[in-house]
Amino acid sequence: MDRISELWQDVGGPGKAPGVSVRAVKNRVNAALDADPGERKVYMKQKLRVALVAAAAAAAVMGSALAASENWNVLSAFFRGDVSPAQEYVNGTAYSISDENYTFTVESSVADESTLYVVATVKALNENAREALFAPYFHDMDTFNFYIPAWDEERQTRREQDEKPSGAYGGFGGGEVRLQSEDTRSFQLHAQLFGTPDKVELWLGQMGRECSLSIPVTPAPSRTLELNATGTGYHDESAAPGSLTIRKIQLSPFSLRMENTENGGLTFKPRFLFRMADGSIRTQAQMMEFREGWLGSIVHGSDTNDYVQKYRFYEVQDLDSIASILVFGMEYPLDGSEPFPAEYDPSLEPFTLPQMENYLLPVRALTETLGGVCHWDPVTGDVTCIYRGVEIVLHPGVDIAMVDGRPVKMALTPEVQNGTLAAGGKPFFDAWGVDGFLTHTQGEMTPDPNDPGAFLIETFHHDWYIIP
Repeated sequence: MDRISELWQDVGGPGKAPGVSVRAVKNRVNAALDADPGERKVYMKQKLRVALVAAAAAAAVMGSALAASENWNVLSAFFRGDVSPAQEYVNGTAYSISDENYTFTVESSVADESTLYVVATVKALNENAREALFAPYFHDMDTFNFYIPAWDEERQTRREQDEKPSGAYGGFGGGEVRLQSEDTRSFQLHAQLFGTPDKVELWLGQMGRECSLSIPVTPAPSRTLELNATGTGYHDESAAPGSLTIRKIQLSPFSLRMENTENGGLTFKPRFLFRMADGSIRTQAQMMEFREGWLGSIVHGSDTNDYVQKYRFYEVQDLDSIASILVFGMEYPLDGSEPFPAEYDPSLEPFTLPQMENYLLPVRALTETLGGVCHWDPVTGDVTCIYRGVEIVLHPGVDIAMVDGRPVKMALTPEVQNGTLAAGGKPFFDAWGVDGFLTHTQGEMTPDPNDPGAFLIETFHHDWYIIP
């Protein structure tokens, strides 16, 4: 790893380091310090070496440079690891508009058929705007907005209504990109797409729609599997199973989109496994996270009662590297050939573990049921757990876990209960690519003795539900 890459990691930069030369970094830093000696006070708040590189890196990716960088763009903001499989689908053109207070710029964007992803910057053009830009309340649900012009016509055609619908407005979800300058903030934003638009209008709420940007939308190629299969799904609050019928699955490099019938709705979720081209199997918890769900007849103008569940991949996927999807005991090849009974390691099946005191879970049972190895050192008292090649070392009464030699703060301190080490699940879930939750049920409403007219609903927590 070169020096710039090491320093980029030190300052928390996402993805790979920007493609800038050492000479360019040095010149940029010197110019900044020589232009305003007062800036030295800002840099001295941290170690000078780290702070100078952070300033240079931020300058390198701000504005049009952010979109032009080969190593960092909208994909790096949303996905970890190697983003090159989808680099060709990124719109690296910067779109910008200004008023008397701000300059709003979409630096880069990419989309599939369900979601638009963008990296946008907001630059303050005066002191009042700068104060507002860096205020805690600047980024809320109304800060960024979008409109889909083609949605009016498409929904009119689908529903055959007599009156034209009002249109498709919406807001962005997302967060702030950690890199910023003294007058500019950058944001990673995503918006749900309706229909099949070829463009959308985006604008900063503080500037108004009259300052909107028209951004072309070209979805990345996807693949669709027609399943029409029924099986058992799980609920993310209760381990009680439920029937679920999947009509079809659509895969893009960024997401998995599932359409299911009214049977199961949004209540139950299937458990997917992925057979990779090299023959290995990756689990749902390793590959993706559930993002959102909606009723298709409301959002997409469908005449059916289909529901949509959307999952986002943690890493950009080369669809050629996924051979098939396993669900409900069957394996469905992505090449469209006939499905066949699935075979895989039974340790990849979900399982339950007893809840221990303080909502902790038994460490040895978790590790060994997953197929890992758990070892207790009677001399040091350390408990070492290894799964999927990642080592986690715990010590009773110590709230720091060592994950492959790296200290990780634990929200709950491990403790010995009835001769068994118990700990919170998050460090294991994060390090091993495992999912899990405490199941619970709710009792009946009872009057609140401390608040006349109010009621209490007691929650009863049960076993842990673990998804490898």
